[in-house]
Amino acid sequence: MKEGTGEERAKLYAICIYYLINDKLQNTGKLIVCNDENFYFVRKYLIRLIGKCPFPIISIIQYRKELGRCIKSPADNFAAHYAKRGLSETKQGIGVKLSLVKITFRKVSEKWNEIKM
Repeated sequence: MKEGTGEERAKLYAICIYYLINDKLQNTGKLIVCNDENFYFVRKYLIRLIGKCPFPIISIIQYRKELGRCIKSPADNFAAHYAKRGLSETKQGIGVKLSLVKITFRKVSEKWNEIKM
């Protein structure tokens, strides 16, 4: 069965999240996933990548319901702040250094094929 582009984007999103948290799996209490892509597919692929998941994976909508208030994703705030200030030529080299995770095409391709149905 051919996947739709929405499902393919969710798969890529899940692979990126996996590489971001892979070395922190044992220290993760709860993974809250933003609504950038379809949560159902992102969660499905994360579970395939992680295997027996030692923590719950919930959407930010579910997290908002648990808290009983509307919150924004910390990533939204950070991205907006970075885009506004960090990309300015006068600000480059000043501020918090980002921890980058090097994700190559080969790494993505390996995980893509690993979770292929």
